[in-house]
Amino acid sequence: MVDTLVSVIIRSNNPARLAHLDRALFSLKVQFHKRIQIVVCLQTLSVGHVNGVVKALRANGFISTALPIDQLASDYSFSGGHKITIIADTSFDGRARLLNLGLERSEGTHILILDDDDVIYHHHLSLLLETSRTGDYAIVAGGCRKAIIEPKAGEFYVKSKTSFVPPDFIANKVTLINDNFLPIHSYLICKAVIDPGDLYYSEDMCFLEDYEFLLRLCTKYRMSFRDMSASVCEYRMRLDGSNSIEFGSNIEQKKLEWDEA
Repeated sequence: MVDTLVSVIIRSNNPARLAHLDRALFSLKVQFHKRIQIVVCLQTLSVGHVNGVVKALRANGFISTALPIDQLASDYSFSGGHKITIIADTSFDGRARLLNLGLERSEGTHILILDDDDVIYHHHLSLLLETSRTGDYAIVAGGCRKAIIEPKAGEFYVKSKTSFVPPDFIANKVTLINDNFLPIHSYLICKAVIDPGDLYYSEDMCFLEDYEFLLRLCTKYRMSFRDMSASVCEYRMRLDGSNSIEFGSNIEQKKLEWDEA
């Protein structure tokens, strides 16, 4: 699986979170599996946002030169073999739209999606790619840790890390229907297995678009939960409420709205 191209779609919807994007890119740089395409999807089209993304890409060794602003929305290959794409959509609520733009530009046989504040572990891609070889799985899932992050003096400190699910939790399609225990960066999407007409995120949804995607695919395709015992990523919940989905009571409210829908 060394030659397998993985397209990594990174959704960045706020220039104020560029420090988190830097950490997400670092977690990609240290992957055992090296052959990746990076597609950065921006919610805003501003010079500051684009330049911040380019700076983070350069700092983590993905590109060696700066990208002029007029090269936005084009593809470029740089030293090291990484293909970089930066695209933008300024829709009012473009969460799902950004993901669909990324899917349209993805060239790999496998797809990983990150929000700009997500972190994956160094064995994420290699482990899940190896499992994908064992069957025609549309989704190959790994385990996740929930990290509680406390901001202090401009930095973020990890207060605790726990498993996203209880130790005795049984992961399968039935339990997935009951609860969303798979953060968007905890699984690989195997594009070759999925009908192109099914490979999209519903733009009618302003949240939980990734859960709807999983539920739709799990009714039609095979999914692997074999690697759920191995943590491959962190779901970082920041105590200052600056997550892409706010930490705290809003999560429970949104889950209630989803259950009632």
